[in-house]
Amino acid sequence: MKNLAAHLPGYFKTVTAPRSLDSKNWKAFSRRPKVIFVILLSVSLLLLLQSQSSKAQAPQQFSFQGVARDTNGKAVSNTTVSVRIKIHKDGPNGEVVFSETQIVETNSVGVFTLIIGGLIGGLDDINWGSDNCFIQTEIDLAGGTNFTNLGSTQLKSVPYALASRKWIDNVPIVQTGTIGSGPSLPTPAVGGNLIWYPKKAAFRVGSIANSAFWEDVNIGLNSFGAGNSTVAKGENSLAIGHLSNASELGSIALGTATYAAEKYAFSAGRQASALGESSVSLGASTYAKSLGSVTLGMFNNNSDPEGAPLPTDRIFQLGNGSSEANKSNAITVLRNGNVGIGGSVLAPDYLLDLAGRMRIRNNGQTAGIHFNNSANNADGFVGMKTDDEIGFYVNNGWRFWVNGSNAYVNGNVVSLSDGRLKKMKIRLRSSLPLLTSLNGYNYYWTDPNQSTALQTGLIAQEVEEKFPELVATDKDGYKAVNYTGLIPHLIEAVKELDKKTDEIAALKKELASVQEMNKKLSALEASVKELLAGKTATSTPTSK
Repeated sequence: MKNLAAHLPGYFKTVTAPRSLDSKNWKAFSRRPKVIFVILLSVSLLLLLQSQSSKAQAPQQFSFQGVARDTNGKAVSNTTVSVRIKIHKDGPNGEVVFSETQIVETNSVGVFTLIIGGLIGGLDDINWGSDNCFIQTEIDLAGGTNFTNLGSTQLKSVPYALASRKWIDNVPIVQTGTIGSGPSLPTPAVGGNLIWYPKKAAFRVGSIANSAFWEDVNIGLNSFGAGNSTVAKGENSLAIGHLSNASELGSIALGTATYAAEKYAFSAGRQASALGESSVSLGASTYAKSLGSVTLGMFNNNSDPEGAPLPTDRIFQLGNGSSEANKSNAITVLRNGNVGIGGSVLAPDYLLDLAGRMRIRNNGQTAGIHFNNSANNADGFVGMKTDDEIGFYVNNGWRFWVNGSNAYVNGNVVSLSDGRLKKMKIRLRSSLPLLTSLNGYNYYWTDPNQSTALQTGLIAQEVEEKFPELVATDKDGYKAVNYTGLIPHLIEAVKELDKKTDEIAALKKELASVQEMNKKLSALEASVKELLAGKTATSTPTSK
């Protein structure tokens, strides 16, 4: 049998009977050779009666246990004794509302046990809910009726449980009181506790490792705490779990080592912390620091500062870290609406800021991104033209697209070339000899992933020797030619050729003139020769 006196110290106190006698009776009492004293050990409820229904009922009797000793303090062992029990209401000498005499046997150490109410009943007639009851003990060591009064003690708690059998099923139990008044909460004990604190309309159930968890200063008005070492300090706060802490007005902390640190904050999970007002932190080792922010997942990056609301505050985070040493975010959203996707985009600069590649899929229809600017009536689409072509669709038509081999333009390619945007303009010289040093080739790509068709072009290394500004080298050392940049040199070369053509035409004209002059000179020479020949023939006969 449990000793309730040991668990409820101060609830059961024995009032020694002789001190209630007058001096004459006291002297006579003290001279009796067989006077014994009963030391009350415990009064505890026993469910000894059968239930009156299938539902649990309060018992109609309770046990009483004591030790019989003589005046020398020696236990009266293995003896049949008579014990009379009386219950008074409204004081130790008040009206007797119950009386019962029992013959009992003490054991080897003088202990005897009674089942009060077990003989004649009647305990059910006592108004335990309102009467202030005292129990009086009388004993006769000889087992007769010559009783010695051993005193009375007030029944503080246990038998009043008998009043519970009068409760009616399905009827609410209401305890009323005034918040802010009434006795203060005593320091709770370490271990299991069940606390209803009317002064603050607060409730606690569970266990604590330190009494400070459920001391008055850590209990908020209208708060509720349940579990192991929880703290619901804020008004209207709720803390459930293990080491959960809801410290401010309307805050809620659920789970293990969760913390709701500001008004209306909500944290749930394991080591989740809601540090901003009206913030929500759910998951494992998550932090929500900003006003109205939400954090989900686990081990999110918590390098953002606390403080007054700013446009750059993180109002949504999806943590995908793996430990305290490896914290990261899958998604970060700022108060200004910017969204960052990827672990390195913690402060996105644009409405959508990605760290890595993005893939767009669509089965059966063209996959891509549609653009619309209603203010300027612009409409466009970038996406898959066919299964192996991607392009730009603008103004109801595909304007540019590429495939695995070629690029196509439906229209013109225009390069920005405003002279106002250029400086240090130097005319090209001697483009023709530079171009004539280049060689054109037909070739095939060595990469099997490239087009297998016959190609035509230049060799970048040859171009680089004459036109280094037209050749670019990538990180892997491969070179590419800016074919468009050759156009100005081609223009200058054509101009040089045109000049040479003019020079040749002039030379041809001059040559024709010379040839005509030579022809005339030849004719003149012939005439002169003919004239000279005739003169010679005439002069010869005269001399004869």
